[in-house]
Amino acid sequence: MTYCNKFIYTASLNMILKSIIMKTSTYLKMLLCLLIASTAIGQKAETPDFRYDVGAKINEMTITQGGPLVVATNDGLVGIKSGSNDILFNFTDYGRVKPEELNFIPNAPYVTVGQTGFGGMTTKTAVIDYMSGKVLFSTEKNGWKAVSTSNVLMPNNKLIISGQRRASEKYAMGIAIYDLITGEQISFFKFKGGQAVCGRSMLIGDELMVPTTKGIMKINMNSGNVSWQNDLKNASWMAKDADNTQLYAFTASANGSNTKIHKIDMSSGNLLWEDPQKVKGGVVNFEILPQGIAVVSNVDNSGKKGLGKLASSKSQSKIYLLDTNSGADLWDKSPKTKGYVSHLYVEDDGILFAVASGGVNKISFDGQAQWK
Repeated sequence: MTYCNKFIYTASLNMILKSIIMKTSTYLKMLLCLLIASTAIGQKAETPDFRYDVGAKINEMTITQGGPLVVATNDGLVGIKSGSNDILFNFTDYGRVKPEELNFIPNAPYVTVGQTGFGGMTTKTAVIDYMSGKVLFSTEKNGWKAVSTSNVLMPNNKLIISGQRRASEKYAMGIAIYDLITGEQISFFKFKGGQAVCGRSMLIGDELMVPTTKGIMKINMNSGNVSWQNDLKNASWMAKDADNTQLYAFTASANGSNTKIHKIDMSSGNLLWEDPQKVKGGVVNFEILPQGIAVVSNVDNSGKKGLGKLASSKSQSKIYLLDTNSGADLWDKSPKTKGYVSHLYVEDDGILFAVASGGVNKISFDGQAQWK
């Protein structure tokens, strides 16, 4: 075979091979398309078991402890219960509800909505039973112009509301108790002389312990009689002993740098400690023990000017053990936590505490470190 013939033969062979490769590629593509098409045809189009039209853009969804799904939309709140195409409730009275305006009550079928207005005053409050879809309380329907405090008491199934009434009652300040089973008002008490609630009230039987701007009051909500009122102003919250004989009240400084703890005789309202016990920061845990009163407070140094990361690293919890009779600190110095205490457990021979940043420690009741 001459060189010319060899060249022609090689060129022809290359063209044939290229044609085969191109055709093969085309066939493979066709085969792939056929496989995709047949798969799509073979699959059955799945339709949802239930479909819900919430009527507005969805911003957030929460699966509640009780099971129903609560959906926050641009128009309000929607409740969805599985097993039905029907909406459980559609609460649009307050328009769009932000996440920080919702409070799901633990171990209860209630969600509260609280919206603030000018000056930080809560102007709108509602309580919804997300299991039944019933609106149990709202400021508008229950005659309130503005709400100062709103507390759900469990397992009592009670709602305590304080604030300002509407024009028909001359904008009087008052406090009321509502039954969350029925939504009905149980009792109402009207304050005098501009007195207002400033903290979380405590219900013991028919007696309501109310921290106000002019002192703590003990009110029998059935009769409306005031059993006593002391001069301890602006208590933010309270705690009691197991026998319902002694009350502890907490007042914070204006900048939150420290908290004062006061002990009160619940039968008379008299202060039992000569001087309140001052602890650094804000109290986050309070345990009444046979050995004394265990107190955990958080000291936040992160916002101090000029200290930067150094201040942030010094933010930590303080642990105290106070004498029940006098309020004096039983320990010479607070144990070092090097961070915020996330858990505290009491044992027979001491106190265990865990730090959020890591680590578990134990301290005896006489203030001695046991182990880290």
